[in-house]
Amino acid sequence: MTEQPKIAVVTGSNRGLGYAIARKLGQKPDIKVIITSRRKTEGLAAKDQLVAEGIQAALALEYARRISRVRF
Repeated sequence: MTEQPKIAVVTGSNRGLGYAIARKLGQKPDIKVIITSRRKTEGLAAKDQLVAEGIQAALALEYARRISRVRF
């Protein structure tokens, strides 16, 4: 049986402690990190930095936009 990859959703992860947690979790090969941010540009920049480090990361929530929260 093939084990499914783990997914970690880290809120407030475009900077500071949230970013550090997302980065640390993402360094584990079996974890994909889903980050959130209040602003799209900051979230995308954080995601791009994590991906540049070889971390499987995606931006799934732009908290300042209601539609983004509803879709999430």
